Amino acid sequence: MSIPWNPDNAAHLLRRAGFGARPDEVAKAVKAGLAATVENLLKPDKSADSLNYKNVNDISTIATWWIRRMASSKKPLAEKLTLFWHNHFATGNHKVDDFKLMHQQNRTIRKNCAGKFRDLMMAMARDPAMIYWLDSQTNVEGSTNKNFARELQELFTTGVLDKNGNHNYTENDVAEAARAFTGWQSDGSKFFFNADDHDFGAKTFKGQTGAFDGGDIIHFLVVEDATARRLCKKLFSFFAYDVALGDPAIDALSNIYLTNDTDIRPVLAAMFQMDEFYSQAAVRTHVLGPAEYLAASVRLVGGTVNLKDPYSLGIWCQDLGQSLLDPPSVFGWKEGLAWLSTTGVLGRIRVGEAIADGRQGDIVVFNPKKALGTKYNKLDAAGATDRILAALDMSGVAAATRAEIINYMQSDDNGAPAPFALDKDTIDKKVRGAVAIVLASPEYQLS
Repeated sequence: MSIPWNPDNAAHLLRRAGFGARPDEVAKAVKAGLAATVENLLKPDKSADSLNYKNVNDISTIATWWIRRMASSKKPLAEKLTLFWHNHFATGNHKVDDFKLMHQQNRTIRKNCAGKFRDLMMAMARDPAMIYWLDSQTNVEGSTNKNFARELQELFTTGVLDKNGNHNYTENDVAEAARAFTGWQSDGSKFFFNADDHDFGAKTFKGQTGAFDGGDIIHFLVVEDATARRLCKKLFSFFAYDVALGDPAIDALSNIYLTNDTDIRPVLAAMFQMDEFYSQAAVRTHVLGPAEYLAASVRLVGGTVNLKDPYSLGIWCQDLGQSLLDPPSVFGWKEGLAWLSTTGVLGRIRVGEAIADGRQGDIVVFNPKKALGTKYNKLDAAGATDRILAALDMSGVAAATRAEIINYMQSDDNGAPAPFALDKDTIDKKVRGAVAIVLASPEYQLS
């Protein structure tokens, strides 16, 4: 990599591979170096799944648990990847109607999020929530249901068209794949193969003929160049910036995917060390989705989530336009500027204020001294502002936004100029207010 490894680039990596970059994390990453930082990010998350169903009542409870996990995880890349794959394998509780199965799918994705795509795809094909979502229960010999076989190719692997605009599969490929997956069912909690419903006859799929089952179809698809390119394009577009299937950056990444037996980890390792990843096109160009916004905000302010209110983070996320574990369709959510509708922006202002003003008993409890760090007593308005911006991963904020916050710190409740002193009242009012301004700023919506 020819781009220097410095605090700005370290912060960018941690921001994109997780949910915001705290000053101590940036300093640690700079000291460790790029390669070691990437290696640490990619280490598997072995932490326990602490969800207790005694405290679960509906899907918003699961969503709240997940956002809290995003905000507090020591392996945030695992959560970021789980969020990415959740949108890739978009499965909605409005049809599955079983929060336990949705949590089970979430756990399955996390377990396989950075391993071999072959294993992840196989696990998702056998996932009970996916089986109900795409009607695999009704896919039986003599009466095939093509829903899963179609989405397997259209959305999960090759996509409809290759980089040259040619079709990647035919309607016959869909029909034959559906036959191969007959009998792949769920007993309500786990996968089982129903031999009585399976078509054991010969199938012709993409020019090959045999008594294929679903595992064979997945094996054929995951090693296709079209799948490699599409997955690498989606990963690069999510973590760096939007590119086309034919972009040169995808050439190298898809080759890594194929030569490493569909393993995602080396693809990510290479991507996080590419010059393009740190280019102007990548830095602060990704619009935070609602879950990312909430997780980053709670994480950066050092907030504590009220465990006695197990619904609210999930409901906040829903109000901001993203019902976690319940995407609107098989196509998932439209990302990017679509998140910043008038309703979405106003919602972020309200949620940001609630986080900044969070006190004991509220949804998120925030101690404003955390934003100031240590030895803050003698800071002037500019110094306090810079501490707050650094804590919220916004040191590079526009000069106008910084000036707005400084002026706010040096004004009274009516907006008139007033002397600044970091006393108890100022910390409780002005620091909270400054944090709310940052969380609502245009710059904060981008990572």
